[in-house]
Amino acid sequence: MSTKAQLRAAIKLEARVKVASNLDTMIDTLMAEILTDYGNRALYREVLTLNSPLTLVDAQADYALPANFQHLSQARFSVQGTTFYPVIEFNQGQNRISTVGFPRYYALSAAGITLFPSSLIVTSNTFFLDYYRDPASLFVADGDNFPIPRLESTIKKAVMARLVKYMQNFKELPSAKADESDSFTASQAGQ
Repeated sequence: MSTKAQLRAAIKLEARVKVASNLDTMIDTLMAEILTDYGNRALYREVLTLNSPLTLVDAQADYALPANFQHLSQARFSVQGTTFYPVIEFNQGQNRISTVGFPRYYALSAAGITLFPSSLIVTSNTFFLDYYRDPASLFVADGDNFPIPRLESTIKKAVMARLVKYMQNFKELPSAKADESDSFTASQAGQ
């Protein structure tokens, strides 16, 4: 498993980018973009956060999600903090039977998560989220370890493919894209 600085150096070496060339920012940006894209394609257990509490407010329905939130796995609510029941995703085929009560459904939006009904929520209730973090949020500093080891080779090759395209070395692009695809396929074997 590589650190961000080690992976950047390996990409520059294999892509034949001159060490003195100032592409570090571009390479870091590409790594973050591609890592986020792959996090959107598949749910990796390495970035799963369990039992993340959401601070509740009396009778409030709307809440912000954690800053590194990418996908929701499960939501749970408890009145007394001991017995939890699942809160399920609201879909268009359902009717909101009641506006009074404890949360039974949730809806995700760009603003966050909305719980309904919410009229009986009090601050002493408990709400937990199990969610997948954006893997790029775990790979920010040069000393950070790559968050999904089985995906490291895929990301490396995807960044190199983008660098090849950037440097307009189009005759090597098909080979670079094939390497990326092979690595991604291999990373899915354990799912």
